[in-house]
Amino acid sequence: MKFRVVGDIVAYKNPKASFSGKIHMYSPKEMKIYQTAISLIARNYMQINNLAPISGAVKLSIWAYFKIPKSFKGSKLKHILGGTFKHTVKPDRTNILKCIEDAVKDICFGDDCVVTEGQIKKSYCKQIDQKTYFDIEICAAPIITENYDEYDETEYLINTYVIK
Repeated sequence: MKFRVVGDIVAYKNPKASFSGKIHMYSPKEMKIYQTAISLIARNYMQINNLAPISGAVKLSIWAYFKIPKSFKGSKLKHILGGTFKHTVKPDRTNILKCIEDAVKDICFGDDCVVTEGQIKKSYCKQIDQKTYFDIEICAAPIITENYDEYDETEYLINTYVIK
């Protein structure tokens, strides 16, 4: 399944706590609204295409495209449009993934623990006035039988560090 969501990307934020007699944990409002919107889009996509949630291992890929800031001019803009200048500011990849995983779990797949592989790419949009958007691809993870005879662990043995 593949779908696109146009709009600002909201990254995962840790729950906040308030105290009024006892500790109450809650998710930030902006993130909750964002995840609800993503959930509705995913649910609608699944219903329109008559799809059932994926059972088993899942591959989740996200391509996040951010609007080009108006302040970017000259060579920086040229590099962005040429694809050689990447989005290296917040939000970070893992927080984008976590927010989207939590939004589509129980809709596209069971729990986010079944996501065994995937990729997250951040970049700038291809056009100057294009809005921020992201593409999501969710599919059953392929079963790969690795050939361990070709695996060379000597490089890893040389660069092994022990944390105490």
